Amino acid sequence: MYYILASELKVIEKRFTAKPHLDLVEIPKSYLLKAGDDSYVITEDNAIQVFRFGMTPNLASHQQNLITARAEGKKNGNDDPFYNGSKAIFLLPEFKRPIFSQRCIVIADAFYAMSNNKPYLVYLQNKIRPIGIAGVYNVWENPLSKEIIKGFAIITIASNSSKQIKSFWLRIGISSAKVNPDNGKDKGAKLALAKRFN
Repeated sequence: MYYILASELKVIEKRFTAKPHLDLVEIPKSYLLKAGDDSYVITEDNAIQVFRFGMTPNLASHQQNLITARAEGKKNGNDDPFYNGSKAIFLLPEFKRPIFSQRCIVIADAFYAMSNNKPYLVYLQNKIRPIGIAGVYNVWENPLSKEIIKGFAIITIASNSSKQIKSFWLRIGISSAKVNPDNGKDKGAKLALAKRFN
């Protein structure tokens, strides 16, 4: 999964009424963010922070770069887009703690999705930017080097009939970027436009 973040920090602050974390160092615009790249997220304290795209669970002995977390966990093995059962992400050991206490909003302008080996650029109608995508994060310490890595994963749901990757979109027009840890429901806006690249 790849995504685009071209919005400047001031635009992100205004759009989500969030403030940069005290130790935030601005990062350059990126037209293709991939696993291992740094990007902006908004954490529970309404602070914009720079985390790495790719999360490593606490008990891992080496860095893992988990970039997505399925909301239904392993309960929807058939990838049924109409699945309405339990959002069992909390049953997966790597996401058990983050889903309850380490949620974040991943800031993006658009993302790329593959369908039948063809890339599509997916963004919201009327070019509303930036957008927020639900995510989870973790702070992991490398047991050998003692390096602290703040990483995140994007929460996804089953593909729709055209096999595009969907994400939990946060409601457009929110006045605050606060993450509500008591609400695990999909309250998202729908994907509005998918444009195929030739």
